This record gives sequence, C-alpha cells and structure tokens, in this order.
Amino acid sequence: MGNTVSGSGKWLGMVCLVFGAEACGAPTYSGAVVASLAADGAAPTTDAAHAADAGAMAVSPPPPVSPPTTMPPTSSPGRTPSPPACVTPAAPAGVWTEVGARPGDTGMMVTDTFGVAADDILFAGTTAPGSAGNQLRVVRWSKGCWTLELSVPIDPTAVDASVNGTGPNDLWAAGGDVLLHNDGTGWAPFDDSWRGKISLTPRNFDNPPGPTLMRVRAIASDDVWVNEIENVMHWSQGAWTTFNFDDPEYPNVPAAVAWSFRDIWIDSPASVWVSGAIDQVGNTMSPGIVRHFNGTTWEDAQATGLSFATAMWRSGATLWVAAGLEPDGTSIVPIPSGSQTPFPPPITGFLITGKQFSFVTLWGRNGDDIWAGGNDVAHFDGATWSLDPTAPDAARGGDGVTTFTLVGGEPDATWLATPGPRFFRKPVAAP
Repeated sequence: MGNTVSGSGKWLGMVCLVFGAEACGAPTYSGAVVASLAADGAAPTTDAAHAADAGAMAVSPPPPVSPPTTMPPTSSPGRTPSPPACVTPAAPAGVWTEVGARPGDTGMMVTDTFGVAADDILFAGTTAPGSAGNQLRVVRWSKGCWTLELSVPIDPTAVDASVNGTGPNDLWAAGGDVLLHNDGTGWAPFDDSWRGKISLTPRNFDNPPGPTLMRVRAIASDDVWVNEIENVMHWSQGAWTTFNFDDPEYPNVPAAVAWSFRDIWIDSPASVWVSGAIDQVGNTMSPGIVRHFNGTTWEDAQATGLSFATAMWRSGATLWVAAGLEPDGTSIVPIPSGSQTPFPPPITGFLITGKQFSFVTLWGRNGDDIWAGGNDVAHFDGATWSLDPTAPDAARGGDGVTTFTLVGGEPDATWLATPGPRFFRKPVAAP
C-alpha cells in the first residue's frame, strides 16, 4: 500500500510530535459550552466568558504586549456583543504582537480560523485528540476580548476542527461527527441526514472508521460544502448530496485508490475545489491531489506532489496549494502549473537558507496579500513568495519538520496560531 501521509492516523501522529504530549494527552476543559445544544447525551452548561491578553515573547524587534482584558459574565446562549470594556489593543502596524490565549485553552490544537469582521475572528480546534474527553472548541477574539463560542464532545480520533460562515448571523463549525450552525441566536446541531448518505466502506486504512468532518465552507446559509475525510458533502436546496471516489476494490486489488480530503476552496457555486491525498495499493509514492467540481461534474484529479495537499488560496488565475513537506523543498505549488508566467521562484530551503520548508496552511486578504504557515511563515505579494523575517520564533520549526503554524486573519490584521496555543497579531498598515 501507499506510504502517503493521507489519513488522520498519520496526521494525528504528526501533530502529536509537533504539539508535544500535552496536545494528545489528558483533556483540558474550560467548564463551559456557550451553545444552545446537547452533544453525545451530555447537557451543555453556560459559563462566564473570560478573556486575557497577557504575555509576550521576544521578537526582533521585541513585540508590544496586549494588556489583559476580562469579559463580564453573560447568560446568553449565544455570543453577546463586545461590551465597552473590550477595546482593540493599540499595536504598531506591520509588527507581530503576541495576544495571550484564553484561560483554559492550554493544549488546544487550532486548525482553522474565520474572520467575521474587523477585529473579530474565530479560531476552531480540538482539545485532546487521541484521548477521551476530546472536544470541538471554537473561541472568539473580538476587540481585545476572548469569548468561548462552543465546546462539545467529539470522538478521540478527531484531530481537525473547522469554522466558517458568511457573516455573524451565518456561522458553521465542524469536527468529528458534529456539524453545528449559528444563525445569530445560538449554536445548534444541523441536519444530520448526511450520515445515511456518506460511504464508510471501503475505508482508507489510515483513516478513522467513523464519520470524521474535516472542513466546512459556506457560500450562503443554504449552500454549504463539507469535507468528511473520505466523502465530499454539499448542502443545497434543503438536502445533502454526497460524493465518494474510493475504488470499491480497495484495498484488495493492485492500483485501487482510496481518497482523503482536507481543504475546500470555492470560486463560485459552479467552481469548487477540494484537496487532500490518495492511497493507491502497491504505490509507495501516492500523490497529494486537488479535484474540481464545475457545477455539474467532477473533473479528473490533479497531483500536487508527494505530500498531503492541505490548503488552497486563489490569486487571480492561480490556485495556490500548500503541499506539505516535499522532497525537493518546494512546498507551495500553483494550479494550473502554467498559470504564473513567469512562475515566481518557489521557496525552496536548499536554495535560500538550507532549510527544507513545509507549508501546510494558507490565508489571504486578496490576491496580492497571501500568507503561508507551517515550519515558517511566508508571504506572497502578487509577484513573489518570500519568507517573513519578522515572524516570531514560535512560528518556526526545524529543517524538514511539519510544524502546524496556522495563518488567518480579518480585515484589520493578520494572525498566527502556533502550538500551545499561542496567538500573534499583525495589524495592517492604513492605506
């Protein structure tokens, strides 16, 4: 069988090494579920929201430190608007400033982010992957204050969690076998008829046997795409449509293929991309892949390298793909390959610093302001990819190491989330 890192089992092993024992050991609880739902038979409780922006790390030059801020208690099942006490901390434009994590979130693995509005951003993650007590958690930083959006039990095998939406009154969260929607009045379980429509056999030998939701991306409140680790799901016109591309003969026939999906990029309702990897029986060099839906049919997959294609972001005619740890050091590739003329020199560690780079997350404000995170931080200005020399040390890993530094942002700032978790904010310069 293939040796591709294409499933959450290997992904879990990788992130445990990256985040350390704390991330995959005993669960950490905040004691709160800011949601109007029950999960796995456990009644959620409501807790006072907390916030603290504290602590700083040395960066060159040393970054400012955001002052502590505490949210007052609230009994609302949904998120309440930020009170006057919440004020966006003053920070110099173009400088990374560490923002202290919310108390109680130690060990949370942040795997997705969504900018709701200026100075208002959501982070989704899992609290204890690999352990009993694992939870899907979403926290929110808004104008200097942290709040707990939700924290619900999910399967220990779940590593990834996802958050997305179209605005404050249309938010989505996914992780494990849980899919939640917030219409502005609170979080609630969403229609789960998808369970009877996805295929769980055959199953990539490296993936969890049960439903495992990896990504959620919304076009509108009634047009939502979700990646289950081996199925692509689409909510439209009040019903689920699901797609599975595994060969029925897998893993018993040579060359049979099983898929693993991670990211989703949506150009329009008639242009949707999914990325991930395949495992092909008998092939130890199974590739990372992207696949395109043209509104009617799925087109043939395109290979992106020998690693898991973990993230995508568009810049004009080019769909950039974070391809993980590649043997030649090239970790960010364009789809289609000829879309950049001339092609910007890729960041190859052997040619720049002697370091083999692994970029696994992408986020952009527009086509000429795209960020990549992994075992370093890089930026695309519309013409060239380059390393960010001011990125904090916490966002950098060793040579050939897949450090999960998440990049994200909102209109007023770019954000990094590193193992710990630790958060760094870089305000955008005024036009």
